Amino acid sequence: MNIVELLKQHVGAHDKISKILDMGDYYGVTNSKILLMLPKFYIPEGVSPDDLSVNPPDTSFIFKSSLRETPFEFTLRQLINALGEVPKVQEYEECSKCDGWGKVECECCGNETKCEDCDGNGNGSEIPGQFSYDYNYIIAIDESHIGVGCFEDIVNLLINLNVNPDETIKMTSSEMNRPHIFEVKDIKFVSVPNNSEYTIKDFVIKIC
Repeated sequence: MNIVELLKQHVGAHDKISKILDMGDYYGVTNSKILLMLPKFYIPEGVSPDDLSVNPPDTSFIFKSSLRETPFEFTLRQLINALGEVPKVQEYEECSKCDGWGKVECECCGNETKCEDCDGNGNGSEIPGQFSYDYNYIIAIDESHIGVGCFEDIVNLLINLNVNPDETIKMTSSEMNRPHIFEVKDIKFVSVPNNSEYTIKDFVIKIC
């Protein structure tokens, strides 16, 4: 798979982010959870105008956060190992009656009521042999907490970009609940942390 096709797998659904972003010296993609910024020299042939967003979102606010005096460093391997500690849970088809919402319209009064077919959880039949990470868990990096789903996407992207597992990742900005900025080689990615006030300690896995 070429890099353009890889980037296109991580665009979002909203019109502004449904294509690759032209960010000056970088091409970017975001699914609203993470923003990946890849230097343009990774794609020397460039990106077709048809694959570029014509109305990209303003991302300038992201880079107004204060930089850490000393970046917090860890390796891609440590991140992979931390994800390996996250339990996996069975995946299910969507409930056919409520389409996965867990609620249906009452035939008598029209109000929403719990779907009896799935007991309100939105699940249908088990998908044999298919499991996913338990997204109740979060990864702790220094004092910051970031959802497992974000790091799952980041790890997959870095592996597909052939980043060495022992390559150092630097968290260069981690100001409170503002977007956190990470750098690995010349690649940047950004993610918004979870609010630690609502973190359940039993679901925290420290990266180092």
